[in-house]
Amino acid sequence: MSDDLISISSLTLKAIVGSDSWGKAKLQTILLSFSMRTNISAAGKTDHLPYSIHYGTANKIVSEFVENKTFETIEDIAEGVCNVLLSEKLKGVWIKLRVEKPRELLRAETSGLEIIRSIPCDNVKSVADSMFVRNLSLLTIIGIHPWERKERQPVLLNMTFYKSSDTNFWWSEGYNLRSIVHQTCEHVETSSYLTIEALITSIAKLLCVNLNISKVTISASKPYALSFAIPAVEITRDKTYFETNQNVYLTLSSNVRSRAQNLSDAIKQLNERGIMVVDTSFLYETKAMVNTVHPCFLYAAVCVETELSPDELFRELKLIENEIEETKTVLQGSRKIVLDILLYKDTLLECDGFSIPHKLILKEPVFLAPLVDISPELRHPLTNSTVVYHLSLLSSSNNTSIIKYLPLPRNRHIIFERGGARQIMAVLNFPFDYFSKDNEHVDIDIVNTVKEMIHDGATIIEITSCSFIGTSISEEEESRRIIYPIKVIREARIDVCISVNTFRAEIARRAVEAGADIVNDVSGGSLDPSMFQTVAELNVPIVIRSSSSAAQTTLTPTQVKENTFGTLCESMVKCVKQAIHAGIKRWNIILDPSFGTNKTHEDDLDLICRLPDLVHHQAFRNIPFLFEPLASRIIDSSNGVEKETTCIWSTASALAVCVVFGADIIRVHHLKEMAQVIKVADAIRIQQYKKNLL
Repeated sequence: MSDDLISISSLTLKAIVGSDSWGKAKLQTILLSFSMRTNISAAGKTDHLPYSIHYGTANKIVSEFVENKTFETIEDIAEGVCNVLLSEKLKGVWIKLRVEKPRELLRAETSGLEIIRSIPCDNVKSVADSMFVRNLSLLTIIGIHPWERKERQPVLLNMTFYKSSDTNFWWSEGYNLRSIVHQTCEHVETSSYLTIEALITSIAKLLCVNLNISKVTISASKPYALSFAIPAVEITRDKTYFETNQNVYLTLSSNVRSRAQNLSDAIKQLNERGIMVVDTSFLYETKAMVNTVHPCFLYAAVCVETELSPDELFRELKLIENEIEETKTVLQGSRKIVLDILLYKDTLLECDGFSIPHKLILKEPVFLAPLVDISPELRHPLTNSTVVYHLSLLSSSNNTSIIKYLPLPRNRHIIFERGGARQIMAVLNFPFDYFSKDNEHVDIDIVNTVKEMIHDGATIIEITSCSFIGTSISEEEESRRIIYPIKVIREARIDVCISVNTFRAEIARRAVEAGADIVNDVSGGSLDPSMFQTVAELNVPIVIRSSSSAAQTTLTPTQVKENTFGTLCESMVKCVKQAIHAGIKRWNIILDPSFGTNKTHEDDLDLICRLPDLVHHQAFRNIPFLFEPLASRIIDSSNGVEKETTCIWSTASALAVCVVFGADIIRVHHLKEMAQVIKVADAIRIQQYKKNLL
């Protein structure tokens, strides 16, 4: 077959192709570009057109075919045009055809399909088909410079999706282009990468792994990164690339000195060596399996991406151990860090020093529970059963007790036990003119108030400046009203967990540096794009409040009512993914479903009723929940209840239900009264837990 080509570019036609963006069947603009292979040697020598393909005739035939028919999809157009060009009339033998629909997608310049057909077919069809999206315009945080971390900048994406060679389905049946673009937009605009390389690699992974596309080419450019040039990066990736680099799970443990920090140091070392940690489990505390006189071990699991073989990976883990370990004491006794491979894809391997899968993985909950946190449906390669199933098989007679552990700065922590007491978060708020008083009296008031709160049952003190969504308070004023009390509390040597309530990343950073332990982001990371990255750098726990209003803006009031719980779950799933993507460890995440935010009184009552569904939702497995039921939202205003004392006890009834249904942390304003309610509700819940163990 000759390599000579006859081409027509950008043939603009009007055709009815399915429905437009509004669901209506009407004429739409279609651009056709095609190349036909033929041998033009005779025409070139004789200067006689019949020895070649008449592009004018091809143009006319294609135009009549497209404009006089109705098509369901652009695939129908493509196949039909190729059949016409390969017909006896034009004597085509090989066609490369591109069909475009300009502005078919709202944020893209064009999208379409490119196919190759020939006579005979020779399987060209299944190999060469592709769909594309050109100049998809998005806004995201991207760049290494400080000013690039503060606000989003435009990024232009070009994407090509290739059909798998082992399938014959039409594109419309296999890949939903609108859905692909929607998920890509959501992924990019919630990301905050430093480099274009990392951004487009993450997009390729989303498409190949999550959306099951066999092969993709992604290019991205930053139009305003350089003054007189436009930089861009392009990659081509397929499923096998990511299958080679995923589904490797490691176990980390430590039982000396700063245990949680030791695990964090190990994760940092893994990343620095190119063993990229993509997800973490929660932390679990348990006694040493051997020589139990030693301190309790802290365990976690991580999912990593690596190109290393199992042997190479094991050697790297031992090198990291040696770097972190200052001295090794009794084997399996006191260890600063222990790293092992739990699972390496479906590999089965027996080597000197290690086995894959790990020999104890099905025997000890300290290995299974962390795996369940990351991927409950992960299957053991020997049994082909899920890790969540194997965890359920471990009998209660197993004497290895594990406890969920939340690390705090300065080697402190919070324990979450099924049969233990709930954490009580007491709100410490100050009037607007409070800090205009004499400093000495202010200091004494703060110290005495905090001591009284601790005496009344508070385990967490939350300092807030009323910086809630919709209020007007400057960053300077918020800093003054939050940072000073934290310093006063720490200077008084009061060792209590302090939470700071803010949506500003810089305030969160200053607060933690002053002595705060937890960041409570009232916006769920939506108001300050650098919040999650800041918290990841600080390596402290964060309370992420659900902000589902944005997801509801496209729904009618009736749909909002019907989808309140589902929308809430979707919102929180999205927040958790964004937090982990930004580098926040799973063990540092606490969720707040936000009673009263964009919800009616009935919605809050419904949410309380469905709290068991929420806390046992697979997407939130083992994530601690913070609840703050407020009577002002929960009781029906038509009842005419206005007295504060009545409101307190109305709140108490809702609060008791939250405790029994599974709240880990309760945020309260009327501490003294609510602490008594929580104590009774806790006793009921603990008794029920003990009964279930019998």
